[in-house]
Amino acid sequence: VDLVQLTIMLIAPEATKDGGDLPSASLFRIVRLIKLTRLLRLLRNEIFHDLLCMIQGMMGGMKTLAWSLVLFCFLVYVLALLFREFFGRKQVDNVYKFFNSVPRSMFTTFRCS
Repeated sequence: VDLVQLTIMLIAPEATKDGGDLPSASLFRIVRLIKLTRLLRLLRNEIFHDLLCMIQGMMGGMKTLAWSLVLFCFLVYVLALLFREFFGRKQVDNVYKFFNSVPRSMFTTFRCS
């Protein structure tokens, strides 16, 4: 229990009881919401400017990272299809078991990349 909640309990004890006019949970939720807005207002301070810039840069880079992941998966899939056709048709020792199906070929290609 922090200082604000303790003050509310001492000033208006009927608000914290179940039979009071205000339910205790809603009163404390309002207090927590006010604390959250104070915290968000604190983030506008000049001290946190660099941190907010870093977070915005990371969020902006997520789109580029997602597209590079899609491109990488597509490249692994195409190479796995080619390796499946070249190495998965003939039963050669220590090669066929790694390229006998497309998922296994993709896994082997991913491990080698």
